[in-house]
Amino acid sequence: MKENKKYYKLLDIIRVVSCIGVLLYHLGYLKGGFLSVCSFFVLSGYLSYTSLSRKENVSLFDYYKNRFFHIYLPLLVVVFLTVCVATFMPETHWFQLKPETTSVLFGYNNYWQLQVNADYFARHVSSPFMHFWYIGILLQFELIFPFLYLLIDGCKKRIHKSFPLILLGIEIIASICYFIYYSHDIMISYYDTFARVFSLLLGVLVGYIHHEYKPIIFQKHTNILFYFYLSIFILLQFIIDSNSSIYGMMMILVSFITCRLIDYGTVQESKELNYLERETKYLSGVSYEVYLFQYPIIFFFQYLTLPIGWKVPLMILLIFGISYFIHFSLDFKNPKNYYFRLTCIIFTCIFCIYGLIQYIMAKDYTEEMNQLRKQLEYNQRSVERKQVDYRKRIQEENEEWNSVLKDLENGENELAAYVSNLPITAVGDSVMLGAVLNLYQQFPNGYFDAAVSRTDYEANRILQSIKNQGALPNDVLIHLGTNGQCGLPCQREIMSTCENRNVYIVTVSNDNAVHVNQSFYDLASMYSNVTIIDWAGASSGHPEYFVADGVHLTGDGMRSYTQTIYDGIYHHYHKQYEEKKNSILKEHEEKENEKINFYGNQVLLNIYPDLQKEFNESRFIAKDDYSLQELLKEINLESNEQILPKKIVIAMDDSERYMKEDYKKIISTAKEQEIYFIFVYHKPFSFKEKNVHVIDFYQDSQLQDSYFMVDGIHLSKEGNKKLISLIQKEFKKKD
Repeated sequence: MKENKKYYKLLDIIRVVSCIGVLLYHLGYLKGGFLSVCSFFVLSGYLSYTSLSRKENVSLFDYYKNRFFHIYLPLLVVVFLTVCVATFMPETHWFQLKPETTSVLFGYNNYWQLQVNADYFARHVSSPFMHFWYIGILLQFELIFPFLYLLIDGCKKRIHKSFPLILLGIEIIASICYFIYYSHDIMISYYDTFARVFSLLLGVLVGYIHHEYKPIIFQKHTNILFYFYLSIFILLQFIIDSNSSIYGMMMILVSFITCRLIDYGTVQESKELNYLERETKYLSGVSYEVYLFQYPIIFFFQYLTLPIGWKVPLMILLIFGISYFIHFSLDFKNPKNYYFRLTCIIFTCIFCIYGLIQYIMAKDYTEEMNQLRKQLEYNQRSVERKQVDYRKRIQEENEEWNSVLKDLENGENELAAYVSNLPITAVGDSVMLGAVLNLYQQFPNGYFDAAVSRTDYEANRILQSIKNQGALPNDVLIHLGTNGQCGLPCQREIMSTCENRNVYIVTVSNDNAVHVNQSFYDLASMYSNVTIIDWAGASSGHPEYFVADGVHLTGDGMRSYTQTIYDGIYHHYHKQYEEKKNSILKEHEEKENEKINFYGNQVLLNIYPDLQKEFNESRFIAKDDYSLQELLKEINLESNEQILPKKIVIAMDDSERYMKEDYKKIISTAKEQEIYFIFVYHKPFSFKEKNVHVIDFYQDSQLQDSYFMVDGIHLSKEGNKKLISLIQKEFKKKD
């Protein structure tokens, strides 16, 4: 069956530019290079459609065979060569080899990376297959595309040739909406097949339009317009990065720009090519292999100690050299250099077979690492609870300090009981009357005078009568206003009667009817001894608190009403306590500075359970992804607040690779502290500063592999024990 094949050199330019963009992004030199993946998707959709549209009859066997040799076979070679090399570089610690390789081979790597939360945008390379999420989506698309093509072709023949346009348009819009909906989660929007398929379908749509209609273009200046769109495409890769708030919109825009590039790139068929165009065509032909090999090479090179000036050029040379070699070896249709190609194939097969055997024999550490993850999560929660316990302990110490203060001689722990036992006098209406039993239970020494239909006009008379008997206490509670209020002159009389006592005024829940709450807040602004208890706010959105009239209380409402009043009075006394406590904290600065703060990420989380037993008076600030910026901010903040202790310990794993200048930043931020740096993964730096001390675990770990778990990052139980002993030894030495 003869195919009508055409060649368009401008499509090769799109592919080469996209290939270079992705490579530079992976090397860290082009912040928006990830946008080129959108272009690859559009091109893949377009070429998949045009490859089938040229055939008179669609053969599923021929289609999948073609995709096997062009897409899957190079992938297999790269995968098993990578596994082979990894076995000769044990320092790589690629502990997810088994599950990750399986996900690549079976075409679901994008969803696997979603499951393990692998961040493609991270600036460190934790796997040689981080970029194979793209291959996963591509394989999934190629698996179902023949059936989509048959559906399009059937609709065209049986309904109308415009119907597939509608069908594809609906699918594209649905995918774009899904992408936008999840754009707040960069992981889902970038990895999920349904979020990315719009780019592939746009390519299919352009292919269908070209086949059934013609390219949608301006007939003049087609080359100029092509390079105009290409310039925009390149420019966006320089100015947009993954942290941009419009990165999602740019991915959609680049997909449409690629459609326009294809439109103008397929106007004229290319026949005779000059030298540069032939080289561009060949580079375009190996762009897939270049994409496959770049991350494995970058991954392995990070473990090699080479000058930075040599590293990147060598990586680029290897990426293109190996890509050309594999492309040449797998070009079975080329009759030239048969015996040399056969030698290359045999040579490649030997290493691939070895890699396959190593993959089969590799242990799946997923369960072990899941247990570690759960343990670290548990430790993280423990650290957070410890923070709460630490603060509670500080409060208890403050209670002892404040025992000398006349107003707080019972301490903070007794404050709740103190408030409950207040001889509070309360005047209220039927709302208070309904909850009076709950109020007496909460305030057994209180006196509650409440009656139906009572207003503010009666409040002063009742309070004056109690005052005349010498029984008006220091705390007065008023809840009147449900039936209206008496105005400012009347309120001033009440305040005059109460004099300098603490007056608590409860807002009403039916303010929409009586409009009194604002007057209460106005009164509080005039009298410093007035505290507003916001029952209106506390009860808002809780219809279960009220009976049918929306004012009087149910059982739940009575309990909540009582708790709200208690909380308001407690807050008033607690605020006074806090003011005095803060003044005392300054006097105990010396004692505070004797404590130790531990800062770190996973290495600290890992040893935390055992470490906190030895340093249970210390504070631990540990996060899974604790960055240098966060650490400096935390230290600087505590330093400014004068709560940074005299001794601080920094323990970071290799996920945050600190250079000596990074340590200098920490030293500069904590000039007055004794700083202890724990070095676990590389040789310690030397420091001239007298306040800097080094805890060298690296030297011991080089002699004992059992100090690390299988991933080569997290410490084993034996490693934890050794590191803690080194920390203890250092502090005993200083003491």
